[in-house]
Amino acid sequence: MLRLDRSGRLHVIVKARGDQAWSGAERLAERLGGAVTIWWQPERGAPRVVAGDREVLPATVFQQVYASLGDRIRTFALDLLGDLTSVHVWDLYAGIGETTDLLLARGATVESVELDRRAVSWAEGRDAGKPTGALRHIGSVEAVIDRLKPAGAVIANPPRVGMDARVTGILLERRPPRIVYVSCDPATLARDLARLGVATGAYRLAVVQPFDLFPQTAHVETVVLLEAR
Repeated sequence: MLRLDRSGRLHVIVKARGDQAWSGAERLAERLGGAVTIWWQPERGAPRVVAGDREVLPATVFQQVYASLGDRIRTFALDLLGDLTSVHVWDLYAGIGETTDLLLARGATVESVELDRRAVSWAEGRDAGKPTGALRHIGSVEAVIDRLKPAGAVIANPPRVGMDARVTGILLERRPPRIVYVSCDPATLARDLARLGVATGAYRLAVVQPFDLFPQTAHVETVVLLEAR
């Protein structure tokens, strides 16, 4: 698998079958001109750098393909939450913590939840040596959400399958005043909005903004703002 990360670094991820070993990484990096990070991923193991820069974001961690538009969507979503000074915010499906960092910069305290341990480790590495108002949880959102402190706002960016029914149930029960939902699938977004009580009046659908993140395809990114009634 070939990947260009948001800083312009080139990555090659070599995925092995079974318990194969490989000693050709340095030779491949040399043939490619050296400006590349090569990863080796055993079939039943985590990827690791075998040639090139080892102080890089894990190339197998999820990021938007179109990073600059992803940043614009993230900023738009945060702007919908309004003034966040001293507000406690949940950042659900937090990835590598970019949204959490922006929330902190706006004066919020944050509890983030992310299943991918590598993504959380990367975020914690950025925290090292500096004070932070973030508490980062590793695990599925449905397993962690009922342990979070009461929130004044929530931002959620789930994968294409949307939110687990337990997540929407807890949100409906605890009723944070504002929820921003960033969706990459209109069908699961519609399902989750129904579960969150938009039709029954528990939440008001205040903003719906689509973004053509994947031009000339059927896919669309949608940001919605829900306000508790």
